[in-house]
Amino acid sequence: MIEKYAAPDAAGQQLLRDAAGKMKFSARGYYRVLNVARTLADLDGNETVGRIHLAEAISYRIAGERDDSRLKRKGAPRRPRFIQDEGVQLPRPSNSAVER
Repeated sequence: MIEKYAAPDAAGQQLLRDAAGKMKFSARGYYRVLNVARTLADLDGNETVGRIHLAEAISYRIAGERDDSRLKRKGAPRRPRFIQDEGVQLPRPSNSAVER
């Protein structure tokens, strides 16, 4: 289904095929990259997914894998992907009973 709406151009298809082979994407990983590339094309206002969108989506995947391997080596628990900076303080939920 995603292939219908996120069909890349010829150069993008070749890049995705090469990256999938070299980086050994699973089927899920392949479609996640394609989905992110579709989102990037939408943000650019483009109807088609281009090579530039796929390259950016693949770069995010590489960066995510690098972060995961770094955390695994240190033995630290895996942090959620939305926390980019280790110094981020998440807001505590307000509890009216505690505040009284």
